[in-house]
Amino acid sequence: MFSTLEAPAGAALSISCDQDTRLADLVPLLRRLAGRIARRWRGVERDDLLQIGLEAAWRASAHHDPARARLWTFVYPRARGAMLDACRAFEREPANDTRPLPEPADERPTPEQRLIMMEQQRRALARLKPLDRNLFQLCVIDGESLRAAAAKVGLEYKTAWVRMESAKRRLRSA
Repeated sequence: MFSTLEAPAGAALSISCDQDTRLADLVPLLRRLAGRIARRWRGVERDDLLQIGLEAAWRASAHHDPARARLWTFVYPRARGAMLDACRAFEREPANDTRPLPEPADERPTPEQRLIMMEQQRRALARLKPLDRNLFQLCVIDGESLRAAAAKVGLEYKTAWVRMESAKRRLRSA
Protein backbone atom coordinates (compact mmCIF):
# COMPACT_ATOMS: atom_id res chain seq x y z
CA MET A 1 0.00 0.00 0.00
CA PHE A 2 1.38 3.42 -0.97
CA SER A 3 0.43 6.90 0.03
CA THR A 4 1.35 10.05 -1.85
CA LEU A 5 2.48 12.87 0.39
CA GLU A 6 2.81 16.43 -0.80
CA ALA A 7 6.34 17.76 -0.31
CA PRO A 8 6.75 21.39 0.81
CA ALA A 9 8.52 22.30 -2.44
CA GLY A 10 5.50 21.10 -4.41
CA ALA A 11 7.00 17.81 -5.59
CA ALA A 12 4.98 14.69 -4.82
CA LEU A 13 6.86 11.67 -3.50
CA SER A 14 5.52 8.17 -3.14
CA ILE A 15 6.58 6.21 -0.08
CA SER A 16 5.11 3.15 1.53
CA CYS A 17 3.05 3.32 4.71
CA ASP A 18 5.64 1.00 6.22
CA GLN A 19 8.25 3.72 5.68
CA ASP A 20 5.94 6.25 7.34
CA THR A 21 5.71 3.94 10.35
CA ARG A 22 9.47 3.45 10.47
CA LEU A 23 9.98 7.23 10.26
CA ALA A 24 7.61 7.66 13.20
CA ASP A 25 9.88 5.33 15.17
CA LEU A 26 12.80 7.69 14.47
CA VAL A 27 11.11 10.78 15.93
CA PRO A 28 12.62 10.34 19.44
CA LEU A 29 16.10 9.98 17.93
CA LEU A 30 15.59 13.03 15.73
CA ARG A 31 14.24 14.98 18.73
CA ARG A 32 17.39 14.11 20.72
CA LEU A 33 19.60 15.14 17.78
CA ALA A 34 17.69 18.43 17.40
CA GLY A 35 18.10 19.09 21.13
CA ARG A 36 21.86 18.51 21.01
CA ILE A 37 22.26 20.85 18.05
CA ALA A 38 19.93 23.51 19.54
CA ARG A 39 22.00 23.62 22.74
CA ARG A 40 25.09 24.54 20.71
CA TRP A 41 23.45 27.23 18.55
CA ARG A 42 21.96 30.18 20.42
CA GLY A 43 18.61 31.42 19.21
CA VAL A 44 17.64 28.21 17.40
CA GLU A 45 14.61 26.34 18.68
CA ARG A 46 14.68 22.56 19.08
CA ASP A 47 11.21 22.15 17.59
CA ASP A 48 12.20 24.07 14.47
CA LEU A 49 15.23 21.82 14.03
CA LEU A 50 13.09 18.75 14.62
CA GLN A 51 10.74 19.83 11.85
CA ILE A 52 13.64 20.40 9.46
CA GLY A 53 15.15 17.04 10.41
CA LEU A 54 11.84 15.25 9.92
CA GLU A 55 11.44 16.76 6.47
CA ALA A 56 14.97 15.73 5.50
CA ALA A 57 14.41 12.23 6.91
CA TRP A 58 11.14 11.92 5.04
CA ARG A 59 12.75 12.99 1.76
CA ALA A 60 15.71 10.64 2.29
CA SER A 61 13.50 7.69 3.21
CA ALA A 62 12.05 7.69 -0.29
CA HIS A 63 15.51 6.68 -1.56
CA HIS A 64 16.32 4.20 1.21
CA ASP A 65 17.19 0.62 0.27
CA PRO A 66 16.70 -1.65 3.33
CA ALA A 67 19.06 -4.23 1.81
CA ARG A 68 21.96 -1.78 1.97
CA ALA A 69 21.55 0.01 5.32
CA ARG A 70 19.25 0.52 8.27
CA LEU A 71 16.91 3.47 7.93
CA TRP A 72 18.54 5.46 10.77
CA THR A 73 22.00 4.92 9.28
CA PHE A 74 20.76 6.23 5.95
CA VAL A 75 18.65 9.12 7.27
CA TYR A 76 20.86 10.44 10.11
CA PRO A 77 23.52 12.26 8.01
CA ARG A 78 20.86 13.89 5.86
CA ALA A 79 18.75 15.03 8.82
CA ARG A 80 21.79 16.27 10.74
CA GLY A 81 23.10 18.11 7.69
CA ALA A 82 19.76 19.79 7.09
CA MET A 83 19.59 20.89 10.74
CA LEU A 84 23.14 22.29 10.67
CA ASP A 85 22.48 24.07 7.37
CA ALA A 86 19.43 25.72 8.95
CA CYS A 87 21.52 26.82 11.95
CA ARG A 88 24.17 28.31 9.68
CA ALA A 89 21.54 30.11 7.63
CA PHE A 90 19.99 31.48 10.84
CA GLU A 91 23.41 32.71 11.95
CA ARG A 92 23.98 34.54 8.65
CA GLU A 93 20.68 36.42 8.81
CA PRO A 94 21.25 40.10 9.54
CA ALA A 95 20.03 41.36 12.87
CA ASN A 96 17.09 43.77 12.93
CA ASP A 97 19.17 46.28 14.87
CA THR A 98 20.30 48.97 12.42
CA ARG A 99 22.15 51.15 14.89
CA PRO A 100 25.80 51.71 13.94
CA LEU A 101 28.32 49.73 15.93
CA PRO A 102 30.50 51.72 18.33
CA GLU A 103 34.02 52.42 17.22
CA PRO A 104 36.43 49.86 18.67
CA ALA A 105 38.68 51.21 21.36
CA ASP A 106 42.42 50.84 21.04
CA GLU A 107 42.81 47.67 23.07
CA ARG A 108 46.52 47.16 22.66
CA PRO A 109 48.05 46.51 26.05
CA THR A 110 50.71 48.82 27.38
CA PRO A 111 54.20 47.36 27.87
CA GLU A 112 53.53 47.04 31.61
CA GLN A 113 50.26 45.19 30.96
CA ARG A 114 52.06 42.87 28.53
CA LEU A 115 54.68 42.04 31.15
CA ILE A 116 51.96 41.28 33.69
CA MET A 117 50.11 39.08 31.18
CA MET A 118 53.32 37.22 30.28
CA GLU A 119 54.02 36.58 33.96
CA GLN A 120 50.46 35.30 34.49
CA GLN A 121 50.82 32.98 31.48
CA ARG A 122 54.18 31.69 32.78
CA ARG A 123 52.66 30.96 36.20
CA ALA A 124 49.66 29.21 34.65
CA LEU A 125 51.90 27.03 32.46
CA ALA A 126 54.08 26.21 35.45
CA ARG A 127 51.01 24.69 37.19
CA LEU A 128 50.60 22.10 34.41
CA LYS A 129 52.22 18.69 34.61
CA PRO A 130 55.51 18.60 32.65
CA LEU A 131 54.11 16.28 29.96
CA ASP A 132 51.00 18.44 29.53
CA ARG A 133 53.13 21.58 29.42
CA ASN A 134 55.35 20.10 26.69
CA LEU A 135 52.32 19.01 24.70
CA PHE A 136 50.69 22.44 25.08
CA GLN A 137 53.87 24.25 24.06
CA LEU A 138 54.37 22.02 21.01
CA CYS A 139 50.79 22.57 19.82
CA VAL A 140 50.01 26.14 20.78
CA ILE A 141 53.36 27.91 20.83
CA ASP A 142 55.35 25.92 18.25
CA GLY A 143 52.37 25.33 15.96
CA GLU A 144 52.69 21.54 15.70
CA SER A 145 49.64 19.45 14.95
CA LEU A 146 48.33 17.47 17.89
CA ARG A 147 49.16 14.22 16.10
CA ALA A 148 52.80 15.31 15.55
CA ALA A 149 53.13 16.62 19.10
CA ALA A 150 51.73 13.36 20.49
CA ALA A 151 54.33 11.39 18.54
CA LYS A 152 57.12 13.64 19.83
CA VAL A 153 56.17 13.17 23.47
CA GLY A 154 55.41 9.46 23.02
CA LEU A 155 51.64 9.43 23.47
CA GLU A 156 48.81 8.00 21.43
CA TYR A 157 46.72 10.61 19.65
CA LYS A 158 43.57 10.09 21.75
CA THR A 159 45.54 10.24 25.00
CA ALA A 160 47.22 13.44 23.84
CA TRP A 161 43.85 14.93 22.90
CA VAL A 162 42.42 14.20 26.36
CA ARG A 163 45.49 15.63 28.08
CA MET A 164 45.41 18.72 25.87
CA GLU A 165 41.73 19.37 26.63
CA SER A 166 42.30 19.01 30.37
CA ALA A 167 45.33 21.33 30.15
CA LYS A 168 43.21 23.94 28.35
CA ARG A 169 40.53 23.59 31.03
CA ARG A 170 43.09 24.07 33.80
CA LEU A 171 44.58 27.11 32.06
CA ARG A 172 41.14 28.69 31.59
CA SER A 173 40.33 28.26 35.26
CA ALA A 174 43.71 29.63 36.38
